[in-house]
Amino acid sequence: MTKQSFIKGAMILVTASFYNRLLGFIYKIMVVRLVGSEGIGIYEMVFPFYVLILVITSAGVPLAISKLVAEEMAKSNIKGAYKVFYISIIFLTFTGITVTMILYKFLPIIVKYFYNDPRVYWSFWVMIPGIFVISVCSAFRGFFQGLQQMTPTAVSQVIEQTTRFIIGLWCAKSLIKYGVEFASMGMAIGMIAGEMVGIIVMIIFYITKRPGVKTGFVRLVHTSSMISIIKAIFYLAFPITLTRIVYSTSMTLQASLVPQRLQAAGYSLRQSTEIFGQYSGIAVTLLHLPTMVTVSLAITLVPAISEALSRNNYKLISQRINQALRITFLLGLPSMVIFLLFPFRLSELLFNTPQAGTPLKILGWGAIFLYLQQTTTGILQGLGRVKASLYNAACGASVSLIGVYYLTAIPTLGIQGTAIAANIGAIIVSMLNLLSIIKSVAFNLNFRQTVLLPLIATFVMGFTAFQLDHYLVSYSPWIIIPILSISGILYIILLILMKAINIKRILNLFIR
Repeated sequence: MTKQSFIKGAMILVTASFYNRLLGFIYKIMVVRLVGSEGIGIYEMVFPFYVLILVITSAGVPLAISKLVAEEMAKSNIKGAYKVFYISIIFLTFTGITVTMILYKFLPIIVKYFYNDPRVYWSFWVMIPGIFVISVCSAFRGFFQGLQQMTPTAVSQVIEQTTRFIIGLWCAKSLIKYGVEFASMGMAIGMIAGEMVGIIVMIIFYITKRPGVKTGFVRLVHTSSMISIIKAIFYLAFPITLTRIVYSTSMTLQASLVPQRLQAAGYSLRQSTEIFGQYSGIAVTLLHLPTMVTVSLAITLVPAISEALSRNNYKLISQRINQALRITFLLGLPSMVIFLLFPFRLSELLFNTPQAGTPLKILGWGAIFLYLQQTTTGILQGLGRVKASLYNAACGASVSLIGVYYLTAIPTLGIQGTAIAANIGAIIVSMLNLLSIIKSVAFNLNFRQTVLLPLIATFVMGFTAFQLDHYLVSYSPWIIIPILSISGILYIILLILMKAINIKRILNLFIR
């Protein structure tokens, strides 16, 4: 398989991510209607802690694989790339098995002392094997991403999500008669099934599509450079791990803290679980829809910038940073306006839960900063500034958690306080990331093309959507779909007329 261009690799991941998000979105709508906000709340309380354990297990190795493999391939050293991969997969296999066994041993204690709601037990119990499966699969994905070949990751994710959709929905529907906690367990079964299919697909790609090399497995691992490779992996992996632990710990603490603080604001346990389900399972789900682009950018930026940096090609680094920031603003600004204008309509139409529009509208104000946070984190990791990324993440998470603790407990704010705290955290991280990038590498931001023109087009799009909604809202709740379609087409036309985007250049970048 040949190396793909930065934009083409991102577009492949975006296409797969679009399918996955669309299918995942439909899945979330169906399970919310099936198990309700309470059932989603049980599942969402488990998931952040599960992700935290997964981050600790993986130890940031997949991103380190991606960066180091890209650097070796920039030197045309394919044997070195394989050495990095083999050492990493041995480590991930060992840690995955170890952590899985420990979790099963201490699961009753974790549930008893960490969660207010003991109904999370069965969902957690089912998820545990995924620690091993995801860890090993991430090594294969990191290897191919380091080769700047995004197709294996995209295909495996598509098949994985399809499996999760089919099995998760069927299990949740079959188990709902036993209670919402078992319906949530059905969702967890679907997730594990998807992950198992995903790793099978990655192994098939590795067997059939990996670059050829004459040197065998044993010789690649048992070399004098093995210690230096391990040091290089952990030099990158450790701060990346800490950065992800910061984010995962923050989400885990919020999953435990938000229901507690809602109870302090006067809600019952059941009400708190339901409100948290509306926030995390619906509002945050809608907010994260555009991240199918920003996450794909972050993934492709690491090897793309690492390769350019190893060749001292700072002009190419500047170009790729500008491309990433421009795409983020082009997508993030109109998304922000949509969430501000139609939060209740979207929540009711899609999830039959208009209450989720309350936190969604607050989250909408900080949407662009969430997307910038993801893109700029990818840039910093590609530049090797993983310590700066860690520091910035820690600052944002700390402020956000403090905000959650105090603001959520205010009766007049409640879950809106949680959303405000999340926005403040995203603003802090994105701004600190941008400052770190500016200090790391000289690049000239084209403010007019990147920010100003998308902002003008977004304002016109938002005004048009508002006016159309004002005159047409009485016809049908579904009128929002043609309104958003018309406004979106107008937005793209304005960008083309103002030369904020060049269709021919985009097509050339994709084909190249």
